[in-house]
Amino acid sequence: MKSEPGRLKYQSADPRWSIFGINDFETYVEKFVLQGRFHNKVPEKIVDAYSIAEHVLAGAYFHYPLIDEALVKLLRFFELSVKMRCRQLGIDPGRKTLFTLIDIWAEAEHEKELKDVGHSIRWRRNFMLHPDGETLGGTGYLNQFKLMMSVWNAMFLPVEYFKESKRVAEYFQGILGSLNPGNMQLEINQSGYLIYQSRLVEVYKNNDEWTGLLAFYPIPPDIHEITQHQRFPSPIFAMARSLQKIDNAIHGINFSNEQFVLKPATNPDFLNIIGAWTMNINHPENGIILSMYNKFLNTEVYKEKLNCRYQFWGRDNQKQPVSL
Repeated sequence: MKSEPGRLKYQSADPRWSIFGINDFETYVEKFVLQGRFHNKVPEKIVDAYSIAEHVLAGAYFHYPLIDEALVKLLRFFELSVKMRCRQLGIDPGRKTLFTLIDIWAEAEHEKELKDVGHSIRWRRNFMLHPDGETLGGTGYLNQFKLMMSVWNAMFLPVEYFKESKRVAEYFQGILGSLNPGNMQLEINQSGYLIYQSRLVEVYKNNDEWTGLLAFYPIPPDIHEITQHQRFPSPIFAMARSLQKIDNAIHGINFSNEQFVLKPATNPDFLNIIGAWTMNINHPENGIILSMYNKFLNTEVYKEKLNCRYQFWGRDNQKQPVSL
């Protein structure tokens, strides 16, 4: 890589960023550097470790492979963070392996449901610290930074937060599940959609109010967009501050104080579209397409859940405490 005129080679942008349409450092930071966001019960050692990784990630503008090195920094710190939490819970880490410590810690706080994700981070750590060959994840690893933050925030949140969130989630899901799936119509943001499935993804506490992340799976007007071209419609998300069933419709208010309505579809044209969708998508020849579509939907929901955990479980650089 040649350096720009008047600059050292270490001060020149990595040319690979031009592929992403990034032409200056400020734009790169805005789009690719995930700033640390932790609530005030997360130990400062973890906050400081992430700050180091964040600065390394910023340096990837000048040398693309530093993305991987920033993630390695976080993965190396994960074992120490598990030991820190174990000690807080009165568990002596001793000489136990990380595998064993994750099992013991996750069982002690089983309400948080962190065992599987803890082991996935352990696997990623082992893979990157003991590779079989050269690897370069680059931007493909960026969601891992948000995942690590979400786990650390959850790790040090009180168990009572998750017990209460479960009760709130059951309330939201009870309302959402009161309509029969498969023939629903959603009115949101001054637009209408035919919906074949709705689900509550997760709930989050914002100050003294609980907010539910809802995902609606739309039926495309043209089924061939999926069956022939594999163009999958993205889920429609809503952050519901409240839900209530009125007559045979569910009314909600989102995070922006805008109303949305989920109700049975009754228009004959809509019912014809729903019928064609159901017949085609469930046809044996479309089994692989349906599997691909479900994988796409699950991936999009997962990314939105990480975004919400980043927003609601953490705190900004002003160190505002999370409300419990």
